[in-house]
Amino acid sequence: MPKPSPEDDTVLQYLYLCANPLRGDDEIMREYEALKCHPRIKSIGFLRPDVLMVGTDEIIITYKGNQYYIGEFIIFLIRRQVDCYWETEFRFWNVTNPLYFFPEKEGTQPQVGYIHPHIMPANDELLGCPNGALCIAKGQFGVHMHMRKGEMHLAAPRLIEILETYPTGHPYTDASEWPIWEGKSDAWYQTSQNSVWPD
Repeated sequence: MPKPSPEDDTVLQYLYLCANPLRGDDEIMREYEALKCHPRIKSIGFLRPDVLMVGTDEIIITYKGNQYYIGEFIIFLIRRQVDCYWETEFRFWNVTNPLYFFPEKEGTQPQVGYIHPHIMPANDELLGCPNGALCIAKGQFGVHMHMRKGEMHLAAPRLIEILETYPTGHPYTDASEWPIWEGKSDAWYQTSQNSVWPD
C-alpha cells in the first residue's frame, strides 16, 4: 500500500476542518481546489486540525498615491466545534516584512512592533506561535459566517482583500512606515486588484 503524500494529509485535514452536513466531500474538494488555485495564495497547510494556514503572496497597500510593500502573510483560519455551534477566529503573521521596535537598552533584542498597519502582535497563547489580531471590524462578520459554514475558499480571499485595504480611521501605524513597492509590474498588480470574490 503506498504511503500517503503530504498533499493527501492536507486534503484529509481540509475535509475535516470544513465538514458541513449541507455539503458533501465532493463539493468541499472543489472548494479546496478553488482555494489552491487562487492567484494570491502561495501555500496551504495546517498548524493543527482546527487551524488552516494560508500563505499569501506580496500584500501591497496604496496610500497617498504610493504603493507600500507590507509583506507576505500567513493567515490562520481557526474553526472548532463547541457544543452545537462553530467557534471561529482568524489571525495573521507577516513572514517577510514586519516592523520592529529597537529598544534603546544595549543587548536587547528587537521586538516585532507591527505586522500590518492594522495588526499588532497578539499577547495570547491562542495558536502557540507568533500571530496578530486585526483591529478593524469592517468586513469581519462575513468572514466569520463563511468560516462557520466551512467555506474557507471564500473566507481566505476576503481576508487578503482586508489586508490590502487601508481605510481611513486610526491604524496602529502609518502605511508609509513600510518600504515603497518596487517589485512586480503595475499590470500584475492591477490584475490582482481586479479579481472579484463574493462576500
